Amino acid sequence: MTTHPTTVDTEAPVVVRVETTVHAPLQTVWDLHTDIAAWAEWNTDVDRVEYAGPLAPGTAFRWLTHGLDITSTVHQVVPGERIV
Repeated sequence: MTTHPTTVDTEAPVVVRVETTVHAPLQTVWDLHTDIAAWAEWNTDVDRVEYAGPLAPGTAFRWLTHGLDITSTVHQVVPGERIV
């Protein structure tokens, strides 16, 4: 049986934590966060995104930020609450 992560891998080569307060409705934030293909349009720290969807467990996507070429894999989606 395959297990999926439920927390940040603190043993990963790079771990970044960023916190901010957003004064917007949850639906607005969720829509921006989950429109992965558009991240580079509004997030100046994201240089490129290669994402074909869907937003579902098992979907992988690549993105470039601060010179780091990152491959991320979706493990869990709870609409309006969280993406792992």
